[in-house]
Amino acid sequence: MADTALVQEILQQVTKLNKPQQAQVLGFIHTLNRAPFDRRAWLKRANEMREKLIAERGPDFTVNVVELIDEAREERLNDIMGGQ
Repeated sequence: MADTALVQEILQQVTKLNKPQQAQVLGFIHTLNRAPFDRRAWLKRANEMREKLIAERGPDFTVNVVELIDEAREERLNDIMGGQ
């Protein structure tokens, strides 16, 4: 059987790898076996989240990304400098 020969070759090649490489191959296999991305389900969840935010904070609520990044940088710098 060609399938059996292919499986044997894969097993032989994987056993030649070190542990981190084997883990990387296993991660790749898990990625291949993952269910395909469901755009409709993602869009439905995104719209539900948007509607929830509008209900909680109003239709004019915005997020200033630059301020969020500056705040994160300031908090990180405080962590590095000893929490001053």
